[in-house]
Order: sequence, then C-alpha cells, then structure tokens
Amino acid sequence: MVYSTKEKHDDGFENNSVITYHRNSHGYELLSWLNEKGEPISTSQSRILKMAECMLDTPAIEKLANHHELVKQAVKLAEAEAVKSGGQLGSKSSARYKAYGILTRYYESIKYTLFDVDALKKTINDIYHYPLRETARELINRRIKLGCTDEEMANVCMQLRDEGRLCIIEKQDRENCKTPHILCSLGIKKSNL
Repeated sequence: MVYSTKEKHDDGFENNSVITYHRNSHGYELLSWLNEKGEPISTSQSRILKMAECMLDTPAIEKLANHHELVKQAVKLAEAEAVKSGGQLGSKSSARYKAYGILTRYYESIKYTLFDVDALKKTINDIYHYPLRETARELINRRIKLGCTDEEMANVCMQLRDEGRLCIIEKQDRENCKTPHILCSLGIKKSNL
C-alpha cells in the first residue's frame, strides 16, 4: 500500500480527511473520501480527484493519527455498500445481474436432462465471479430488450465465453478475488496557518 498526506490550505467545510483508492472483494475499483470521524464526505469522483490534486513539488507531511483506521473504515463501508446494492452481481438492473438470473433459471429448467451441459455451469460461474466485458454487457442488454428466450440468452453467453469475450478474467483477478486490496490513500490535513 502507498500512502501520503498533503496539507489543505482552503477553508472548505472538512478539516482532516482521507481519500482511499482500493479494489473491493468483487474486483471493482473504488475511490472513497471520509472525514476524520469515518463518515463519507462525497461520492463524486470528480470532487474527490479535485481534492486529491497536487503539484509535483507538493510536500508530504506527517500522516493523521487515525489515517490507517480511516482507510480501514473506507474499505468496510464499500464492502457493505456492495452487499446492499446487489453485491457480487451489482444492482438488480445491471446486465450481469439479469444474465445471471436468466441463465440460472434456464439451468434449473434443464438440470438432470440431456441438455444439462458443463459449459452452461461454467458460464454461470464466470458471470457470478467476474465483471462482464463492455461488449458482452451491451449485447446482453440488447438481447433482453428484444425479448430473447432463456435458451437463446444461454447460447449467446456460452458462445461469448468460448470466444473469451464474456467476462474480464485475468490471472491476477483469480488470485486476488475475494479480498479487498488497498491501492493507495491520501490524507488531507488542515493547515495550521
């Protein structure tokens, strides 16, 4: 983990705070900004990045006494939010969540029949564990809008998986899955001037 602290010179409403950039246990990267009490200040990515902005010659200063506790709190809050918003699969309106539901429903309808194929189980597993590629997400959303059947959706997803175009699966992601990883953090400390 890389961390530093910069001095805050403006008279904004928050004095001391910490910005955290991390990857949650579901593989999504997040930017969080908490005040010194561990409460979220903003979810606006542009506002957070504006606050983190500094020049190359900006000096690093001594970290806040509770810097690491605030980073830990940011990770905890992000994990709780992921669970609340659909967790592993994202929100209920996401293509990933819908595709997982459709394929699971289709699998239940063909389980223990001649059509019960291992490729379908692997496709469902990939959708559950890894984020969709952008092109796969667009294709799935388009098929859902056109009212495709569960079987058609299963065939499309299995084909995308066979071609390596369904999910973003990297060796690193397989190894790091399930554990949040803090990439960096920045403390912001009010100037004593």
